Amino acid sequence: MVMSEGYPHTVRQSSRAKRARLTVSPRQGLVVVIPTGYDRSRVPALIEGKRAWLDKTFRTIEAQRDSIEDECCGGLPRILRLRSIGEEWSVDHEPGDSDRLTLRETDGARLVITGDTSDVTVSHEVLARWLKRKARHHLGPWLRDVADECGFAVRDISVRLQRTRWASCSKHGRINLNVKLLFLPRELTDHVLLHELCHTVHLNHSKAFWRLVSKHQPDHKQKDTELRAAWRYVPAWLDTR
Repeated sequence: MVMSEGYPHTVRQSSRAKRARLTVSPRQGLVVVIPTGYDRSRVPALIEGKRAWLDKTFRTIEAQRDSIEDECCGGLPRILRLRSIGEEWSVDHEPGDSDRLTLRETDGARLVITGDTSDVTVSHEVLARWLKRKARHHLGPWLRDVADECGFAVRDISVRLQRTRWASCSKHGRINLNVKLLFLPRELTDHVLLHELCHTVHLNHSKAFWRLVSKHQPDHKQKDTELRAAWRYVPAWLDTR
């Protein structure tokens, strides 16, 4: 972690990065992702050039910190706000004698975890498995709907719980979606899905790729900007499992 004009930040080199970029999240703070061979002495100027956006993003994160932290109590989630699909689930924990934790859905969008809930990590794993099932049920069909609407062909779809990438597309056209997309506002998840579908045509970030994205989503630059700070919507416990 280094300081640059009041902005603590981490520099991370990525062999997949084509250009330097900034990401901000409540847990990781400011991360500067640079491609292999990038001159690190250029990082301070890069950050300075994004000062207005950084100021706004950090103010937004700070303003929302209380509401995000309110979703957990003692490390155990109390609410799951699945903004992408318009659902909000309350989470209750019922201590029991069994070492095995079970999860059940009840009326009123309520999840109940029963068993030895003293092990917070195990409780998190139970919820993560439920989220994966939820994501497979919603995100895969959603991606195919967008593909049909925009004229893309989709081969294989997988859903995983990843730390840093919202989604990815392989050279074979397989699209991988992050479970965390469930927590984003619907329009941002839609933006990510379209972005990956465009990669089935252009597996790069060339001018041709961006022209294709613009054709289907003229305001994609604004969505890209919003997506940089979208990690604030994801509950912290998912990254501390």
